[in-house]
Amino acid sequence: MPNRRAAHRHNLALPIVLVELSQKTHVIHGTTQNISTHGVYVTTDLPVAAGLSLEFSFTLSPDTRQENQATVAGKARVVRVEEPVSGSDKVGIAVAIESFKMSIPSPPSFSRMR
Repeated sequence: MPNRRAAHRHNLALPIVLVELSQKTHVIHGTTQNISTHGVYVTTDLPVAAGLSLEFSFTLSPDTRQENQATVAGKARVVRVEEPVSGSDKVGIAVAIESFKMSIPSPPSFSRMR
């Protein structure tokens, strides 16, 4: 069966924060399993309902020194919730990204040496 996804998925396990738009106090911490420009698959301890609107935020870092981090934040909608599989307590959440913004810090500027 051919892959019908609109964008390539990248297998990345990163910490992610999800916040319900209707209740800004309901914060869900999870781990990404795969990411694309159209969606993210997340595992978490807390179940959520399909159709729920969320804000999300995660950080990409090219190295372990945490330098040159890029933060991705945006709005998404839960499109699928998968119950934990046997031997796991993690719920799977598929979210469709509705909008996102990537913030990349500017490198430090150095004065010209004389």
